[in-house]
Amino acid sequence: MPSFSEKCFKLRRLASVPKTKETKKNKSESEKELDRTAALEIKRHIKAEMALRGLNYKTLAHLLTDNGRPITEQGLRNKVSKSSHRTTWYWHLMKTIQSVSYQATKKNSNTSPE
Repeated sequence: MPSFSEKCFKLRRLASVPKTKETKKNKSESEKELDRTAALEIKRHIKAEMALRGLNYKTLAHLLTDNGRPITEQGLRNKVSKSSHRTTWYWHLMKTIQSVSYQATKKNSNTSPE
């Protein structure tokens, strides 16, 4: 009797449809331009948020790795530069950047004299 994983493998193999060039939609020039504009704005947004919080790539890569998204400093630079990331990765990146601001604010409020 086949195991559960063997059954799943067979089902996935049966359900998979080979990709052909006909199934892939080619983007229009306006869609390509929108993608380029969005990539540029996202790159600027990430760099601006990092600057506001005084983060560099090395520190941010370390924070992301500690939070379960392992990445090197160079890998992070490449992702930001080329905008080669998914929405979920970007969301986690922004949450990590914003957590630094919250932690720094919390530390400063506890140590400042009243």
